[in-house]
Amino acid sequence: MDDSRRPDALVTAVGILLDWERNVEIRAVAIASRQGKSDPVYSKVTAFSNGSFWTIRADEYVAEYDSHTGAVWTYADGRVEKAPPPMNAIPNALWGLLPLRIPMWNRQRDAWRFVSAEWVTGGIRLHLESTANVPGRAGEVFVDTSLGLATHIQLGDVDIRYAEIVGARVRPPRH
Repeated sequence: MDDSRRPDALVTAVGILLDWERNVEIRAVAIASRQGKSDPVYSKVTAFSNGSFWTIRADEYVAEYDSHTGAVWTYADGRVEKAPPPMNAIPNALWGLLPLRIPMWNRQRDAWRFVSAEWVTGGIRLHLESTANVPGRAGEVFVDTSLGLATHIQLGDVDIRYAEIVGARVRPPRH
């Protein structure tokens, strides 16, 4: 298709990320790292697409959330922490499975906003800038158009990638 007839990348990416009309369970391995830290953290993550339930299983803790009972973190050393519902902030390892929780929508509480978007092989790359006015702070989110998910999120020094994704709907590309 010639580029003049291709749909706008930003509008298409937003449409994909917001198109969760049914409650779908998604499982993946989240690989999270921070700039300057040596080893990435691997977590098994599960979430229902409406955010009503999620779990994270990492070496140092297990976290579970249910919209009726709240969240419980159980640490390897035996400590337990609880948080009542609702939870406005979620662990960043879940951002790709719950895209409305990625702090990029230019809401008052968000630290990032869209600058541009481009079609790339396999999907759409969203370019973001920090709303905290920190020079050199840029971000990117890769939206896999066949899975309908953000499969790579890089915001400042936080980098999250997803592998072994199960349960995401496979969408025919519409561009």
